[in-house]
Amino acid sequence: MHLSPYNIQNILLPLLNTFKETGGIHLSIVGSFIYNESRNSNDIDIYLVFDRITNSKYCQLLEAAHDTKLCLEDFTDKPWEIETRRGPFKILDHSTGQLHLLIEDLESIKKISAVNALNWINNGKTIFGKNIRDIIDYDATIKLGLSSSVNELSLLIKSIQDEYIEYKEWTFSPQKTMTYKVLQNPSKSNLEGLRLFAIKTGLIIYKTAINPNYKIESDIGFDQRLNRYIQKSSYRKTDTINFLKKLLSNLQTHDKSKARTSEVLAR
Repeated sequence: MHLSPYNIQNILLPLLNTFKETGGIHLSIVGSFIYNESRNSNDIDIYLVFDRITNSKYCQLLEAAHDTKLCLEDFTDKPWEIETRRGPFKILDHSTGQLHLLIEDLESIKKISAVNALNWINNGKTIFGKNIRDIIDYDATIKLGLSSSVNELSLLIKSIQDEYIEYKEWTFSPQKTMTYKVLQNPSKSNLEGLRLFAIKTGLIIYKTAINPNYKIESDIGFDQRLNRYIQKSSYRKTDTINFLKKLLSNLQTHDKSKARTSEVLAR
């Protein structure tokens, strides 16, 4: 059976109930699962925000995620994996699914880039808790949107050129911290996942820089256009870099009256 934003809430109940019991303040679904018009997405990204994360809460959440994983496997009749690293780790093989937990607290959330925060605000689907605008300073985030977009695109280009993957993950010994790490010499599948992430995220970053209130659901045909470009590039390194450089160049000479995604994508 196909998952959808409508039936996923019942499947997430083990995770949602534990999240509530451990004092979670916001849970939302983001990413391609929300805007994928074909509903064939095998990647579910979930933001889970606490006032303050602890090792105990983290472990309880992972136990509940395992129960949710079993529900997903039963519903879709395929294996699922749980991912907790904050980075561009994507599974390209649709015979396997990925439940990606983006766990934050009020301290770590301040370090999310402005453009990614705007994408979360504009395109996330809140399942439980506070409105994300009550957690993130929306006005301040908008002011940083363009410069943040240029920086994020530059980082994506560098990581693909040099073939490494930056990510973050929680550690709790000797003390709680969001640790920054780099995966050197990633596997071929990880590199292809990075390129897929870069194409999808790069286009959303660009559109959000042009319009800080950009909503994917209002952009008719976004998913089909994106998939056509992905198929055309076939995850090739050079094509992905060229695509991102076009987006970056357009933002660096930004003029709202002239910047159009169709121009950026034109060959």
